[in-house]
Amino acid sequence: MGHDPRAVAVGRFAGDGPPSVVVANTGDGTVSLLAGYGDGRFAPQRVFGVGPGPTALAVGDVNGDGRADVLTADQDGAAVSLLLGRGRNDFEPERRIPVGAYPDAVALGDFDGDGRPDLVVAGLGEKEVELLHGCPDGGFDAPVGYPTGENSNPASLAAVDLDGDGRLDLAVALDGLGEVAVFPGRGDGTLGPLVRYPTSGAPVSLAAGDFDGDRHPDLAVVDEGSDVRVLLNRGDGTFGPQHAFPAGQGPHALVAGPFTRPGRTDLVVATGGNTAALLRGNGDGTFRAPDAYRVGRGRYSTPNGIAAADLTGRHRPDLVVASAQDDTVSVLLHR
Repeated sequence: MGHDPRAVAVGRFAGDGPPSVVVANTGDGTVSLLAGYGDGRFAPQRVFGVGPGPTALAVGDVNGDGRADVLTADQDGAAVSLLLGRGRNDFEPERRIPVGAYPDAVALGDFDGDGRPDLVVAGLGEKEVELLHGCPDGGFDAPVGYPTGENSNPASLAAVDLDGDGRLDLAVALDGLGEVAVFPGRGDGTLGPLVRYPTSGAPVSLAAGDFDGDRHPDLAVVDEGSDVRVLLNRGDGTFGPQHAFPAGQGPHALVAGPFTRPGRTDLVVATGGNTAALLRGNGDGTFRAPDAYRVGRGRYSTPNGIAAADLTGRHRPDLVVASAQDDTVSVLLHR
């Protein structure tokens, strides 16, 4: 990989071909593309320039041409870089989208119902999130800010319909306040007043999934302590008190999915112990003690980014983990 890979995502960048992996290399201002062969193996990386200090990724078709595109939060550039896909595991030269200072998280979702992805950006040290509406050519309108509070430091985003009304809502991990904030979506491209839920610690990564089997999305966060904190949806888009489950030393990022059996949602956490920690869901909103899987190649590999996708065509979620300290990406194939 490039230097200091912090984020990883999976997409089909060759049209109907196998999924490939993209990695944000914070130290180089680049994105690495690993074209997948469909069997868990990958071609040597191709490198594409983006803005300085990319720390987060989002993948989606932003211009409606049927090809996956990539966006990076360029923390040192006050911008989001857009790489439009050419459909052959290739990208057009980057476009810069101006946003607020120190962007550190990005998410895509159709908040206005026009069939085009909109962009949400959160900035390190900031006190708001920004929503940019998508344009037909793949560009975005000027950002509209939604306050999250003084010293809130929004660190992670999830665009998901939390209350079942068919409209996307926005969940935000506020690591400066030890909270998760939820902005209800109005369906017209605007967000309602935020609702706050305490999580303790400093939540740095957020994931959504149905952890208790009631078909309503729940939320989970990690805070670089040693726990995952889970907020269960009451069924109306509001959440009960947090429940904490051990996750291992220094968790940095997490992903939700049916890793052990269909119909149950598990969590996998990238930890400071150089592992991907699997927390098996019990189906009732609780989780078992973690099983640790080694990633990276050194004692201090520092896994920072994690993504899940079917990389082999066996209809089972595999894992990709980016380790910042030793400049590697680890692929863990489902058995």
